[in-house]
Amino acid sequence: MYELIVLSLLMSGSAHGYSIIKTMNDIAGPYTKFSHGRLYPLLVRLEEEGSVVTVDNATVEQTKGRPLHSYEITEKGRERFHELMMNITSNVGDYQKLFLQVHGMSPSHNNALVKIMRHVADQWQLELEWANGLLEEERAQQK
Repeated sequence: MYELIVLSLLMSGSAHGYSIIKTMNDIAGPYTKFSHGRLYPLLVRLEEEGSVVTVDNATVEQTKGRPLHSYEITEKGRERFHELMMNITSNVGDYQKLFLQVHGMSPSHNNALVKIMRHVADQWQLELEWANGLLEEERAQQK
């Protein structure tokens, strides 16, 4: 779940860890709190996998003596993001909420997102038809 959110945030541009945490907490609202202890190991893993790269674009003066690392998504990260978006079985309960967190995409990504949304809507329609069929069978058996 966190991987999808982080990659979706990076789809709109580079960001440093503090801004990623702030945005994630703004999204989650009062229900949960994302921690640095959860984010930074994820960013390290994503970097080791080649999904993100570290960009050092701040001077020491800007960060009051602390190094500030920004992260950017790679092409491999964009592919991973797409894979996670298409996987609706891993986070079934959270899928709709996670899906809505994707924002700030370029027009070409918006076209891809529309295709994904149509695909998912088609799947949901089939699920609804299947469930209604089961319900009708159950009602018929009870009569």
